[in-house]
Amino acid sequence: MIDKKIADAGLSRKERERLFKRLEIINSAVLLFAEKGYENSTLDEIAEKAEFGKGTIYKYFDNKEEIYSAIIENILSDYYNDLRSINSRTGTFKEFISEMTRMLFRFAAENESEFSVFVRVYGNVFDSYWQNKTDEIKNLVSRIEDLFKTRIRQGLQNKEVKELDPQRFIHLYRFLSLSHIYNLYSSSEEDVNIEKESVFILNVLLQGILENNFWG
Repeated sequence: MIDKKIADAGLSRKERERLFKRLEIINSAVLLFAEKGYENSTLDEIAEKAEFGKGTIYKYFDNKEEIYSAIIENILSDYYNDLRSINSRTGTFKEFISEMTRMLFRFAAENESEFSVFVRVYGNVFDSYWQNKTDEIKNLVSRIEDLFKTRIRQGLQNKEVKELDPQRFIHLYRFLSLSHIYNLYSSSEEDVNIEKESVFILNVLLQGILENNFWG
């Protein structure tokens, strides 16, 4: 759960209390959505989990969809900022995508509920899915994909990767990595070896599974 931003924001006590209440609602909703799914959760249940009256919820959000959008905006914003950091400190495309994959594993390990919600949203590769999302969510997704595409194009220019369609590669990577990580953390009874699993994803994705390039 994210509250450091509020503590470090230099706000007045009243402003901090308001933001902490809003964050408590968001955090409670994250747990509920991860457990039951967005469609099966109600405002009454969110209020109960946050230990607030339903009237308090309406002081901060008009409906369940607004809470859900706030959650997705927070997660995508943090994800984008992490990507920017990775982008600034990596040289090759291999370094970039390796760090990005390890970051996803760490995020899943440290934020199980948020990752569950993140997978259900960002793991959806259909463009039509995003048409009804908020402008901020659509802008964040666009920025994330633009950054990724830029690194792919640089990899093409530098002869690091074979000729490919950046958008199709992004969809493939998103689906494979998020699905694999989610299944590992939701079904494994043992600690996940982040380095081993990251290498597995990258080997399959970047090198393929055949010794020879059969299809040319």
